[in-house]
Amino acid sequence: MTIRAAYVPGELEVIEVAVASPGAQLDRPPLVTRLQVKRCHAVGDGIYEIGGAIVRVLG
Repeated sequence: MTIRAAYVPGELEVIEVAVASPGAQLDRPPLVTRLQVKRCHAVGDGIYEIGGAIVRVLG
């Protein structure tokens, strides 16, 4: 999974990620996962691209 955020995680840190329906178009709860960080690099304007492996789906 790849996400963009203003947060800079540590190498191999496990973070919780919630992905909501785009524009709340679907009446479903968000996908919630634990993501183990594999890479992180700046893309500009204080935003970082974080790539990682899903280690657990929480909901």
